[in-house]
Amino acid sequence: MTDFRRFAPATIARDAALDEANRLMTLCGVHYLLVGDEQRQLLGIVTEACTKGHRPLATAHAMGIRPGELVVGNVMINKHDDAEVVHLRDLEGAKVGQVVATLKQLGTLSCLVVEHDESDNHILCGAFFLHQIERQLGGESTTEEVAHTFSQVVNSLGR
Repeated sequence: MTDFRRFAPATIARDAALDEANRLMTLCGVHYLLVGDEQRQLLGIVTEACTKGHRPLATAHAMGIRPGELVVGNVMINKHDDAEVVHLRDLEGAKVGQVVATLKQLGTLSCLVVEHDESDNHILCGAFFLHQIERQLGGESTTEEVAHTFSQVVNSLGR
């Protein structure tokens, strides 16, 4: 797990351009950025899969705008609707293989890890990234984003 209690994650604003997000990910040497608001509240997460490939093209097409006009908020994984979340207490005793299998079963490349404070609020404490786990295990990342619609298949073929 990438432990945000030990290492501060790289963040970006919701209204930042996708090019800025890609530059920041490259500069920080990461494949994701947390998206926050002015009060440093988590809004979501943006990954390279969100900013490159078929996803931004499909989003721009659906919105009727050019891909260059997209901002992070248009493509991010929204923490309330789209993000996979697991509670830290549920990970006690979990093995790496179980985490990888769970991510693959869920069909996601990432998962946020939360714990609770005294008032029972969720506190973000880390995340799992399938590509990172695969690299740390010494192999090449073989996991590809799976297209779920016909338009995603067509876009992934470059047609």
